Amino acid sequence: MRNLSRKVIQGGAGNWGETVMSAHPQLSPEDVGEMVRWILSLGAVAQPKQSLPPGGTYALVAPNTEDGKKNPPGTFIFKASYRDKGSNTQGPLESGEVLALRPTFQQAEQADSLSKGIISFRPFGGDTVLLKELKSKSFIMYKHTDMTGIHAIAVGVGQGDGRNKFAGGRIEVRLDAPNGALLGKTDIKAKNTMRMEFAEISVPISQVSDGKFHDLYLVFKNEMMTAEPITALDWVRFDMMVN
Repeated sequence: MRNLSRKVIQGGAGNWGETVMSAHPQLSPEDVGEMVRWILSLGAVAQPKQSLPPGGTYALVAPNTEDGKKNPPGTFIFKASYRDKGSNTQGPLESGEVLALRPTFQQAEQADSLSKGIISFRPFGGDTVLLKELKSKSFIMYKHTDMTGIHAIAVGVGQGDGRNKFAGGRIEVRLDAPNGALLGKTDIKAKNTMRMEFAEISVPISQVSDGKFHDLYLVFKNEMMTAEPITALDWVRFDMMVN
């Protein structure tokens, strides 16, 4: 800016093209400065910087609490959106997507949907929460789930506690509906004791590789004893393939 102002006052060439500019000693530096700023404003409009590149990676790090301790497991909400500039005849168009990025281990009561009649209870009066009244055709559902690389669904079940009797049956993993495509199934044995015992059951599933998000249903079945609860459900874990 200072060099250009000096050129206007003293004259010269090279800054305004090949034509030599005459000197203008009668102009004050303040007036010349205003002139130069106006001339430069006629150039191309500066483009705003993008806040993020159109592609790349982002590391998700769980924040700590105010006392420095780690937060309990939760959900990351990731939102991506784009808005164009529109035109003389069309206003700007905007589109976006919101993803809930959940950990592979989920408490059963955190499912997005439960079929009618399922209730939660605390078998020991403490912090452990289970789902019960899982009768034949009852289900829990997780929405908008990326099944890429998932080879099995593991569940933690509670069996028997003296007051709640369970008939056993099977658990089915289905896509997009309680009667949707069957990915896998495993039996749940009946076991009733005076004090509840916990067990882990793994359901191997077929690979889903279509790259789409699906609603995942865990359906409980026992066609021989439809009025009896099958088991109590504690947690669900999505097991991924290890390279």
